[in-house]
Amino acid sequence: MDTRFALIDLGSNSIRLVLFDRAKPFAAPLLNEKSVVELGRGLDETGNLAPGRIEKALNTFRHFKWLLDGLNLTETHIFATAAVRDAGNAKVLIDQVEALMGCQVQILSGEEEAQLSAKGVLLSCPGARGLVADLGGGSLELAKVGPKGIEACTSLPLGILRLEAMGLEGARTALAKGLAAVPWLDELDKSDRIYLVGGTWRALARAHMAHKAYPLNVLHRYAISAKSLRSYSKKIVTRPARRLDAMEHVPLARRRKLPWAALVAEVLAHTAPFKRVVFSEAGLREGYGAALLGRDDELQKTQAKRYDTAIAALIPEGGRFGNPGQDLFAWMAPLFAKEKRSLRDRRRQACQLFDFGWEAHPSYRKIDIPSAVLHSATLTQTHRDRAYLGMVLLLRHGGNHRDDLANPWLRLLRLLPKNHRRHAMVTGRALRLAHKISRGILPLVQATQLRVEDLRLILEIHEPELADMGALYTPALQRLAEALALEPSVEVLAKG
Repeated sequence: MDTRFALIDLGSNSIRLVLFDRAKPFAAPLLNEKSVVELGRGLDETGNLAPGRIEKALNTFRHFKWLLDGLNLTETHIFATAAVRDAGNAKVLIDQVEALMGCQVQILSGEEEAQLSAKGVLLSCPGARGLVADLGGGSLELAKVGPKGIEACTSLPLGILRLEAMGLEGARTALAKGLAAVPWLDELDKSDRIYLVGGTWRALARAHMAHKAYPLNVLHRYAISAKSLRSYSKKIVTRPARRLDAMEHVPLARRRKLPWAALVAEVLAHTAPFKRVVFSEAGLREGYGAALLGRDDELQKTQAKRYDTAIAALIPEGGRFGNPGQDLFAWMAPLFAKEKRSLRDRRRQACQLFDFGWEAHPSYRKIDIPSAVLHSATLTQTHRDRAYLGMVLLLRHGGNHRDDLANPWLRLLRLLPKNHRRHAMVTGRALRLAHKISRGILPLVQATQLRVEDLRLILEIHEPELADMGALYTPALQRLAEALALEPSVEVLAKG
């Protein structure tokens, strides 16, 4: 039975095809194909989709059909948003698309679009609280998310293409008026966050990351202050076209649209009382696909359990000798007195990754394995959590966290507060010691026990065979003791 299905988003600016596999519900899409059609351009002036835009959209669907036929795929879902929703002649396009693709097109209402975008954010940003804002070509969807999930939502006809047609001052006025009419925006406060969704806001995030020389090239959950967003957006709004065209970090099709995305971001940041802004790669498509992937129950799980699931998706088989996470977690527990719950959760996830990437060539493990986790499209962790896991895995595989010249990406350690960095260092070196003792055969670690006593880090050994092999693990024990500012010591105890 084929567990794959295609999802096509017939948007006002672009049309996108994503291919998912139900057998891998937490994995990145198998295929992600996009065509910028600008179906909604000129819609407000004529009330109809332009014939040239319709033909370009149909050409895109013909291409998608060719791709899907090559995969022998039989299940396709198509939904349409603002341009199709508002156009008087939308049926002309829909009838041809349905005949070509062999399935119905679901036209989402503005409220449905806002709800699904918020659902996508809640799935990919566990614990999200505040405002989800999804900026498309034809509309701006807003949703309030809180402890009870999606608490309110609305849709405003203020997408990128419509704002362009208004001109700068007209767009600013329309945005201010539209946002003022949303009554529940006043219920938000500075403890809430704003989650920005949509291709042009993703482009704005990439531009800001390049501007700040940000050390981690991962867009999802890139977070900045509202003050920084306002300041940078003002610069982009007035940036000349030639300078926009020179922004090589931004996709070419998005560069001229950046001022309009920046304008909406600036007005939103002034209207609602937020301190932090988070960019989300997930939104409408992820929300729509959640039920198809059987992921709706994820919203009922705790944040820690959802992170555990994301980690497990990286290593479905658990490694060479099964999943060692819980045993290692308990084995190193004596090293962490008065450990905060958030750090304890991170340590547990790091232990799950103990044997991740074991197939990599030994010469490259200390770079490739941390990088694979840092840049994983599967993980939903914050950038701080990614940096923590990256540092742990660097040390686990014998890397040096101070070797910035050899590992330029280690600049991301500045994302970690000092106490988090120390915690990661101890965890990583403890995992290194566990590997040196057991070579990955984790039951063998149980022949030892860690203890902290009288300013000493003591490794108790209960197997004589291991005691005779001290040269294998003594250097790792010394480095772990150094991280703890303790003296290393080995005690060989009688078995039993």
